[in-house]
Amino acid sequence: MPESDKHRQSVKRQLKPAPQRPGQDVHCPRFKSEVHFVIPGSMPEIEILRIRTTDVSQPFLDPNSMQQS
Repeated sequence: MPESDKHRQSVKRQLKPAPQRPGQDVHCPRFKSEVHFVIPGSMPEIEILRIRTTDVSQPFLDPNSMQQS
């Protein structure tokens, strides 16, 4: 019997949850382009930086030329 005719049971796989570290907060952004910068151990007001992911990739951007919206 060829390999394509054999049926295998599907197995549902699940990843183990990541261990929580003190001072670590996991955030699920609403948008794919939403980025948060946070220094570990501090609780500052979080600034949101939106990056247009549909733009042409530019690997060597000057950080000073980036504008926050």
